[in-house]
Amino acid sequence: IGARFLSGHIPQQLDHMVNVEAIDLSHNKLLGEIPKSWEKLRHIKVLDLSFNLLEGEIPSGGKFANLSTESFLGNYALCGARKFHVPLCLDKTE
Repeated sequence: IGARFLSGHIPQQLDHMVNVEAIDLSHNKLLGEIPKSWEKLRHIKVLDLSFNLLEGEIPSGGKFANLSTESFLGNYALCGARKFHVPLCLDKTE
């Protein structure tokens, strides 16, 4: 899947594409959070969400454990694991 000129939130229809192997939504104007449900995308080999307006925590389960920093570059409001070179997420109870 590849697209340009997308804006708004990540399309919910992608949640149901459990057999997808590659998603490239880079260089768009997508905002909001990366769906936690994407941890269930078991066949994903390539995920590029770079250079959007995404925010919140990068999911850590499933194939996200194997993704690299390049998948998330240019999204300055993301937080998560140190390996992604983004700020650590603040504990919401603080």
